Amino acid sequence: MNQVTKIMSAYPDFSPEAEKLPKSVLFGRLGTYCMANLLFMVLLLIFRAFSVQNGHDPLPYLFLLFALCSYPLVMVKEPTGRFCLLVIAGPLMFLFFGFNDLLSYFMELKGRYLSPAEDLMTSAEMVILSGISSLFIGYALAILGIKQKGRPAFSSDWKTWQIITIGLICTVVGVYATWIAQISVDLNQKFLVESQIDAGFMILGRMVEPVGAVLLSYAYMKSKNFKLLLLILVIAAVKLPIGIILNSKEIGISFAAIFIMTHWIYTGRIPYRWVIILSVVIVVYFPISYAYRASLGASNMTVSKSMDDIDQLFVKAEKYKKKDETASGIKKFASRNDYKSMIDLIVNRVGRTVRFQGGHTLAELPYAFVPRLVYPGKPAVSTGQLFNREFHVSLDRNSYVSASFLGEFYWNFGWAGTLLGMFCMGFFWGVIGRVANIRDHASVAKMLILISAIYLLIVRFETGIAQQTVQFLRSLLIIYLLDVLLRIFRGGGATYDTPEVPESAEMNPTKAS
Repeated sequence: MNQVTKIMSAYPDFSPEAEKLPKSVLFGRLGTYCMANLLFMVLLLIFRAFSVQNGHDPLPYLFLLFALCSYPLVMVKEPTGRFCLLVIAGPLMFLFFGFNDLLSYFMELKGRYLSPAEDLMTSAEMVILSGISSLFIGYALAILGIKQKGRPAFSSDWKTWQIITIGLICTVVGVYATWIAQISVDLNQKFLVESQIDAGFMILGRMVEPVGAVLLSYAYMKSKNFKLLLLILVIAAVKLPIGIILNSKEIGISFAAIFIMTHWIYTGRIPYRWVIILSVVIVVYFPISYAYRASLGASNMTVSKSMDDIDQLFVKAEKYKKKDETASGIKKFASRNDYKSMIDLIVNRVGRTVRFQGGHTLAELPYAFVPRLVYPGKPAVSTGQLFNREFHVSLDRNSYVSASFLGEFYWNFGWAGTLLGMFCMGFFWGVIGRVANIRDHASVAKMLILISAIYLLIVRFETGIAQQTVQFLRSLLIIYLLDVLLRIFRGGGATYDTPEVPESAEMNPTKAS
């Protein structure tokens, strides 16, 4: 019973700190959570009543998934504090594992029809719910297990001019490296780069671009300099057409998304105006990007070959855009982010027609900091391509098909991988959230750690575990080295700017964003 109390106390509303809150606030949050889940159940019942689709009904699963994923979002007292990563992970887990099923009540989407109609809960659904629960429990236990003693890690901040200078350098180098990388890919998604040095530059350059976005965004939040805001907006605007030309929506909107995320974490308040602006841009931008990609594919052209025919490709893209309906765009979005179908495929075939990997796809983890020049035989497993070839998902053997962290854990070790693997991942995230808690002391190093974790480990939850974890660990090394170099530059252990603790929305809920 004591252990249960400890786990629940990791969530602020069930901790001793909650006693200091007015009861109206405490029960208000609990009431909001219960009401949200009740309304969601009512919506599900309405959807089912008017649905004419056949096959497995995911209603019980969707309700439990929503209740699980919405808990940290509603119940956590300080969303941008130590539970920051969990608050972001909840909605994304629902998007990855529930959104497609939700839409299947009024759209013909294949995901829900993979299971027998009479099943109340499929094996894949139980794996997903158990895995996410283990993730959340691991996170909570990490928060409990780490006691802050002495001066918090990364508590000294950099000078504003240093942040801006390094941010600009990282942004320029990153955009250039991304451009070179995208035009060096053939139709089979293979890099046409022979030199290991050039390949290393491209990898490093692409890693530092989001670092530049975080640094510039943080510098603006810290200084509120209008000229710096204009610079950020110009860079975000310039990246939109670059993203289309380079055939990557992520490249196009990543800078703006990082700015909004940094704003939210630093202030503790959602910047609704910027969110609305970005949402409008996405509504316009995504159909154009889809259409341009379709015209590129129809012309059987690589990004590099398309440079001479950009005008003609945009004309073709406009024709594709006119043919594409809104419903088709929603289906593409749901299909692109549907990993429940992959879990269903894995659970039903692994151990029967496909063998367990037994840790093979995780082989790269112990060599995270070993350069290939030092150890040419270092394991390198393209998890997505291996998954595609083992399960025959795509006709093209070179296509990268995402299995998600959860699916990869099951593919390697079955139920043990699901429970223990997701628990360890949650514990790892919890350590990050505790160490990089910006509500204790705000610093650019902590912000870099949080944004790196959000992007590489949560947003990219779809990709290979080893690949993303190694990238995150290398990002940590870069952040640490930057911090140390600036300490040396300043002279020994001298601090930089005295960091402030930003006032969160929870501390002052009346303050507008």
